[in-house]
Amino acid sequence: MQAGKNRYFFVEALVFALVIFSALGIYSHDAEDTADDLHLTSLTGSIELATRDSMDVFGLQDFDVGAIADLQLSVSHIDPFACVDCATAIGGIILKGEVVITNLIDQQGRLGRVEGSLNFTHLVTYSTSNFIQEEQVNFQWVAGEISSSWALTVKHDPPRWLPEYDLDTIFIETEQGLETRSGPELLIKTPAENRRIIHACLPDSFLCRNSAADAVIVATYTADPDLVGVEDLIQWGEAELSVYTPTNSSIDTVSQVISVGDLVTNDYGYLPSSSWSINNVSSYTLDDNTSMLSPLSSWFNSLDMTSLEFAIGGEKLVWISGSSGNVYNLVDVDGDLRMGLIVY
Repeated sequence: MQAGKNRYFFVEALVFALVIFSALGIYSHDAEDTADDLHLTSLTGSIELATRDSMDVFGLQDFDVGAIADLQLSVSHIDPFACVDCATAIGGIILKGEVVITNLIDQQGRLGRVEGSLNFTHLVTYSTSNFIQEEQVNFQWVAGEISSSWALTVKHDPPRWLPEYDLDTIFIETEQGLETRSGPELLIKTPAENRRIIHACLPDSFLCRNSAADAVIVATYTADPDLVGVEDLIQWGEAELSVYTPTNSSIDTVSQVISVGDLVTNDYGYLPSSSWSINNVSSYTLDDNTSMLSPLSSWFNSLDMTSLEFAIGGEKLVWISGSSGNVYNLVDVDGDLRMGLIVY
């Protein structure tokens, strides 16, 4: 088993990306919102990428720590009434914009910059008003030769409960503003009803304090958000895989998150499309019991968003390599898909 943050780097990196790019938003799971409710409409600011993990999220493994990411992001909200074919209530956000990364220093000491475009969608389906049954995330980050594209589905069984809370129960009120009770330092200032300024430290940024934070992010809210319809949800289907001989291939992406056991005979898995082209398949047992991760929860809570929660574990891991990308399944003891990841 890998220790500490190395073991959970993939999840930390993934969630860091969600937080930076979109999850600082607020979207409601209650169809009975009033006209006075405020919703995130834009996100601007800068983040010093003061940790190795934060650099790697942007594909900057070959550059020194300490680059600056400037964000100019707009947010659209999913219209819960636009999907007539959806079996359950649905919500979420779509975030688009530019991220400019400066103060990049490579291994030869040369200074550079990267300009990237982001397209990010987070969809949530509800079994009832306060219970999530599934989340889907689609992520595209393109910055010249540096790009990243992936899609994640998390199925919650039993559904995940979303308790009601307010900022005063999670943060401590001080003369400067609201501060976190534990974890990385974070300070919330509210100069206006529709505006928040977040001073935040990254995980493992040990020298950071909210008075000299890694990130200063300005969130603007409106009572009249941009509403858009739901794009097609990923529909995972069971696939017969017993005809493929398992190979002990590299699965570094997932092995950083979970402790993978022995290679076993392939039987079945799940694919996002029946026409998915398959090259190789390998199935592994999982050594660990299921564990819950909720990284960067204070960042989410600072803008009224429920923090992400990942159930890491299951009965087996299935890796499916194809011409369109790599697919990873976490399958539970009943044979049901708990988490599906596509890396394009």
